[in-house]
Amino acid sequence: MRKILANNIKYLRNKNKLTQTKMGELIAKQATAISEWENGKNIPRSGTLYQLASLFEFSIHDLLETDLTSEYSTSNNTSNNQKNNYLIPICNTAFARLKEPKQINVKIVSLDLDYYSQYGNNIFAVLVEGNSMLPRILPGDILIIKEQSEVNNGDIALLSVQNEMIIKEYRKHPEGIQLISWNTTFYTLKEIEALEIKVIGKAIKIIGNL
Repeated sequence: MRKILANNIKYLRNKNKLTQTKMGELIAKQATAISEWENGKNIPRSGTLYQLASLFEFSIHDLLETDLTSEYSTSNNTSNNQKNNYLIPICNTAFARLKEPKQINVKIVSLDLDYYSQYGNNIFAVLVEGNSMLPRILPGDILIIKEQSEVNNGDIALLSVQNEMIIKEYRKHPEGIQLISWNTTFYTLKEIEALEIKVIGKAIKIIGNL
């Protein structure tokens, strides 16, 4: 079992184009721990096995008992039919109350490799849990955020306002900054002028409720 698990972890990590460091970030483990699993020196605890099963979309039984390297490595003939994806963390947020969005990973989302080619490691995902951006952005949707400190008028931005994270349409006027909700409530220019605002990033993609 230990050898099968070790081979499966290494195989699935490589298949998903993950370094040991990147995979460790996705499941909150050190790269050294992953190296030990792949070498068969240690095995993951039950909770970590569940994370691995969710990450790679296999059952725990398959990870432990099935040689996935032989069952799913059916030569390069199928590779052209498979999407080239990579994985990024989805960050847990109550839509307006997350102080460090990159520190809390609750799920994983798979993106086309073109996003990595275009943005590199400067993107992450945020789980929407509020309704201020209805009807276009719904609770449970995933927003892909590109980290940047400035955005343009009309961009959908993830911002820190008085140490609370919010997602709003960004507008800058001579009188001040306006953060617009697409629902009925929004900050007025007068309210925003007095608040400390920091741009975290720009929303570049919406993934519907998973």
